[in-house]
Amino acid sequence: MSLPRSARAAWSTARRAVAAIQKLIACDLDGTLLDSHSLITEETIAGLRAALVPGVEFTICSGREQFSIMRFVEQLGIIHVPIISETGAVIQDPFDGHIIAEWNLAGSVVGGVLDLLQRSSYDFNFFLLKGKDVVLYKNAAAPFFLQNTPYVELNSRFEDIGVWKTHDMEGYRKIAIRCHPEETDALELDLEHALGVTATVMKADANCIDVMGAGVNKGSAVSTLSSMLGVEMKSVMVLGDNETDASMFKVAGVSVAMANGDPQVIRMARYVAPSNDEHGVVAAVQRFVSGEYHA
Repeated sequence: MSLPRSARAAWSTARRAVAAIQKLIACDLDGTLLDSHSLITEETIAGLRAALVPGVEFTICSGREQFSIMRFVEQLGIIHVPIISETGAVIQDPFDGHIIAEWNLAGSVVGGVLDLLQRSSYDFNFFLLKGKDVVLYKNAAAPFFLQNTPYVELNSRFEDIGVWKTHDMEGYRKIAIRCHPEETDALELDLEHALGVTATVMKADANCIDVMGAGVNKGSAVSTLSSMLGVEMKSVMVLGDNETDASMFKVAGVSVAMANGDPQVIRMARYVAPSNDEHGVVAAVQRFVSGEYHA
């Protein structure tokens, strides 16, 4: 992905306020930095603050939206460089949420996904996202897959998929689809076949699939961010646990999978850290800063 000239210029100026960056760490949230209760423990925060040294910057690279990420940014108190949200579709200022760069889905891709879902036998909850701007559809038989989550309030906003053609599908960045776990792999394959090279399709969780624009993923966003900050990819460490993080592993000099991660993703990583319930991110950062984890 290429970065707009205005964004390059803005961060060329802004990064002068940041000490010369020698190493960059890009860390996934769910299943990685967050424990199994979706929290960052005080022990993890203290460990990261102690481990980071001048010249090493830490940021978040998540499938979540910026408004959902900011409470963790504030809680950590260690992030001074842009964050990556919506599975690589957005690079944003960590302080005020200002969008530095974004990559939208083509309306034809959104329509293609909705047409496939409407004709299919899958039970689904469909989310079309651009920050807090969310369009939601579901089929009549599908349950609400967001029960017992921080997003449960969205359940009252779902519309029947039959009305989707009345909505303008342009200008959105990401699709998230929730379904039954046993149907996720089949739906992912159907989407890949239907969309081809026009979009990026990735399994984000046991029952969740993300769809972004062609070539848009966490790895492309990390590459763009490292270029903005003047950090070579060999000096970038990425941490993650699932398929959406694998694109980061392909581009970073140092790739770290969590012990609780997907087995296939673990096999792709250069290193494996302790699980997200064992402060694995802290251990990885300590080893990266000391040079034990290297390209």
